[in-house]
Amino acid sequence: MENEFYLKKFDSESDAKLRDPLHAKAFLALLIITSLTLPATGILGFPVKHLVFILFLFVLLLKWMTGYKVEKSIIVLLIISCIFGIFFILTGALYGFSYFRHSLMESLQFLTTVAVGISILIAKSMRIADDEEIISYAFYGIFFYTIWKSTAGLLISIGIVSFESFYSFCRNVFDFVPVGNMVQRNLCRISYMSADFIATTFLFFISYFSSIFSGIPILFKRIFYITGIFCLVLSFSRILFVLAALFWIFIFFFKYSFKKRLVFVSFFLGVMIVGSYWAQDAFVWTKEIFEERFVSSKSKYNRLNDEIRGEQTEALINEWQKAPILGGGFGHYAKDYIRAQHIPFAYEVQWVGFLMKFGIFGISFLIFLVFLLFYGILKGKRSSGHYILASTLAFYIIGSFTNQYAFGSLSAIFYIIHINIASVLRSNMCT
Repeated sequence: MENEFYLKKFDSESDAKLRDPLHAKAFLALLIITSLTLPATGILGFPVKHLVFILFLFVLLLKWMTGYKVEKSIIVLLIISCIFGIFFILTGALYGFSYFRHSLMESLQFLTTVAVGISILIAKSMRIADDEEIISYAFYGIFFYTIWKSTAGLLISIGIVSFESFYSFCRNVFDFVPVGNMVQRNLCRISYMSADFIATTFLFFISYFSSIFSGIPILFKRIFYITGIFCLVLSFSRILFVLAALFWIFIFFFKYSFKKRLVFVSFFLGVMIVGSYWAQDAFVWTKEIFEERFVSSKSKYNRLNDEIRGEQTEALINEWQKAPILGGGFGHYAKDYIRAQHIPFAYEVQWVGFLMKFGIFGISFLIFLVFLLFYGILKGKRSSGHYILASTLAFYIIGSFTNQYAFGSLSAIFYIIHINIASVLRSNMCT
């Protein structure tokens, strides 16, 4: 009888341990943080993100087997997305000239995006983590990213590390190099497109949605302001500079009180007047860099990129017209216009590429997924914050017309974070 009692006690303790969400929460945090911090899948060939994601899925499966419930609508969405992926893998493999490895490679980008996004929704549905916790994990992920990138940019700018050495390091360690080059006077451009977009957006989020980020230590938020702004400068991205300007103008007029605006303007003018003598060289330096990178009459880089995107669009539209309904499937590309030999299916104008790959039928499903994201933000009670979230999501999606933002674990997290923040705002309206 005594042994039976202890056996029952042991079984109940084991069952409680399996049902304990702490280890699931740890894997969720690790998944989000590594996805946002690391620029690529792995380190030195070791697939860090893949391993963390597989472990997290295994924990979710254990939770489901021990009685945790998942909303049926999430499961249905996952099944439909998998059917979409399989259909267009086969289309890409059987149609035209695409290699099966290219179809599989690109389809995994899509399926990873869906799987990571849905796994976070499942974790929330199972009550493994609440919205505020998921948002905090995302903050720390992008926070660590801005720290290592701004540190690298600083070391290059002051001459301790050469840009070539940093570029070689990224290629050897991450097998993924940034878009970048030396700009002028030791200032370099380092751009990881999606991560820089998210870092810029979080600069706005922690200012505008300050109550949601109240659990983050103030020291970390102040460090993030510095590293995030430095990362924005290092990105030298036209779209991000415009986006940041819009964010800060909005905060200045709609978030700050009249007193704060007056103090800010007075402080800014005071600094300009006191430092005007010493700032002349800095002003000339900034003007030269701005003109070199952004003024079309002086920036060969911009003109070349804009011409390339125009050529891509024309080539992809011509290819789409050969199969307008179903497209060419995953891995398909315009044979007359290839950007990179090892990934010929990759184009900066992603949405035009989607039209070519999936046709009218397939791109309609992607638009439906985008609609679900906006529905998740705007459903139920709404405040002005919900419309702000819808706007930042729209900026990101529109950005995929000029840069490769749409697919990847990092993008999936950014999509879902909008829904998490919207949920917190909605809860605060009800309290």
